[in-house]
Amino acid sequence: MNLPHLSISFTTGDTPRLELSVDNCTIPAKTFDNERATLFILGSPVLGECIVYDDIWAQVTDAGIPSDFLKKINGEFLLITLDKQSGTLRVSSDRYTSIPLFYVADDSGFYGSVFYKDVWEYVNGNNASNINRYAVFEFLWLQRLLGTKTYDLSSSFLLAASTVTFTNGSAETDRYWVPSFKKTSASVKDSANLLSSLIRQSIRRKTSDNPGRVGLFLSGGIDSRTVLSSFEHPPVSFTIGVTDNNEVKVARKIANSVQSRHKFIAIDQDPYSSRLDELTMLGGGMHAFDHAIFYGLKQQISGDADVVFHGHGIDYMFQGMYLLNRSINFLGRRTSFKRSESIGPDFPGEYINRIGHRLKDIALLDYVVAKRRDEMLEQLRHSVEEILESGEGFCQTPDDQWEYMLIHGLARHYPFTNLTSMGTTAEQRIIAFDNDIFDLYLSLPKSHRLDGKIAKETLKILNPMLASIPTANTNQSPNQSAIQKDVIKLMQLVKRRMGLEKSPRLEATAEERTWPDRGHMFATQPKLTEAALALQSSEALASLDFLDMDRLAKDIPTWLDSPEVGPGAFLTFLVTIDRFIKYGQ
Repeated sequence: MNLPHLSISFTTGDTPRLELSVDNCTIPAKTFDNERATLFILGSPVLGECIVYDDIWAQVTDAGIPSDFLKKINGEFLLITLDKQSGTLRVSSDRYTSIPLFYVADDSGFYGSVFYKDVWEYVNGNNASNINRYAVFEFLWLQRLLGTKTYDLSSSFLLAASTVTFTNGSAETDRYWVPSFKKTSASVKDSANLLSSLIRQSIRRKTSDNPGRVGLFLSGGIDSRTVLSSFEHPPVSFTIGVTDNNEVKVARKIANSVQSRHKFIAIDQDPYSSRLDELTMLGGGMHAFDHAIFYGLKQQISGDADVVFHGHGIDYMFQGMYLLNRSINFLGRRTSFKRSESIGPDFPGEYINRIGHRLKDIALLDYVVAKRRDEMLEQLRHSVEEILESGEGFCQTPDDQWEYMLIHGLARHYPFTNLTSMGTTAEQRIIAFDNDIFDLYLSLPKSHRLDGKIAKETLKILNPMLASIPTANTNQSPNQSAIQKDVIKLMQLVKRRMGLEKSPRLEATAEERTWPDRGHMFATQPKLTEAALALQSSEALASLDFLDMDRLAKDIPTWLDSPEVGPGAFLTFLVTIDRFIKYGQ
């Protein structure tokens, strides 16, 4: 495996030593050193309107980097400082955990890595006695981990806007910034005008170092076209796909509309089987292996771009992806209108059972041995309660708490391996990870974000032409109102019933989809079928001591025979966990 590696190691003793190890990794790393201190800067931090490094080095004192100064640093970074006189090591994350840190701290020293696989190896995590079974259950239920936990009982994850200080064999963590959820009274239109300005500003900031050739991963959706519309000089656009499907065609139309050179990158119909272990390790087993779909595309990207952008973050910040809502029905039919729903008094239960990224294609507890069910669910509730407790003092309402559950560590968000795999092709920078954009998101009332109101309005402001192009998934234009969408649907229905129009195929077939249907891929791709069948006798899964292996052995063949009803997501998560625990054995 030629996976990226980036780690820091600090050994104590008579001659303390700090080392930075980087291999096959596109994350920028700057080193500063004198007789007093050492500083490693990872990423592309921004001060004011420019990416800077020297100004941060100038702030280093024997107490590290002052908290007031850390608050001023914008963008994506991880800062590692060593005070040589006291032997104190400090590591500070940005507000997004855009460059994550997993670490182990004990009497022998401090070891941390951007990639959890490295820490897993360091602590010999394949030892079943060291596995955090509750973390595995949490991943299966929520498709992500919460808080500081990892899959082993020895290491931790550094949360957003926090500094871990290691001295005399012990580590303590402090937060230097907390989010404010104070809501704006500005209208959707005014907020969208501000957002459009901030996106343009973020692009200027994140290209202020003249990074060379710039590229953009462009889909047929809203988020990436919003970023594209904000560039003064359009970058080259990349769209991946199994075939020249609807996603690719819409993306090409978007790119051509703003004179962006478009490059279609064809990927295998089975993009996972030949590198299943690599994809699993890239995400540290904490993210489904099929989210790492951009891994292996370095040759196709690096020839055209040195830095790549994408639309990540605009979806959950400004399209209200995880807001509790329901569609309004009229005359027994679902309309395009949505109604916000409130969070009940049992917040942990509401979050566990209603958050959008939870496992939904199967009842997970049915596959947990009876004696473990209460215990596993109780620990999951406790994990939610811990995050709520850490948000006391600045989360004023249940809605604030709901958002905080999402943002307390965005590197833990389930699609983060998309970004990690993009980062293997070229250095990636995230437009939405800008402090001003983030603050605006936190200030928006739910009504502004419901059904993506502000996102759609922002796109119309930035480029009305791009706002008129239908999205690949829905064949509806972002600039259409809910009533317009419903009228069009009604007209299409009438025409079809009169035999005047056939229903258009809006989505690619199972074989054509860029991200294939999970049940279908396990049933039709031999190596994935083999991986799923191997779960029946998996010693790795059995060692967790909470899964009902007998029931899995009985049901897995049935699922593979009937992919249309089988739990594709559940199989994906199980294979991810199985392969990761086996890693290194």
